[in-house]
Amino acid sequence: MAFTWNVLTDFDVEQIINGNQITLCVDDEKVIGSTFVLQAIADSNVMDEMEILIKDEL
Repeated sequence: MAFTWNVLTDFDVEQIINGNQITLCVDDEKVIGSTFVLQAIADSNVMDEMEILIKDEL
């Protein structure tokens, strides 16, 4: 099944898509501790989603 990625957020999230994989990067220290939602969409329907917490890089 073909799908697309969708990111729900009010700040910048860099998205690098390679086939069916996505790499996400946030380069803004002000949003550490914030969350955003990543969705997988197929046929205009949200098939799955997850809330992602931004943590400080170790």
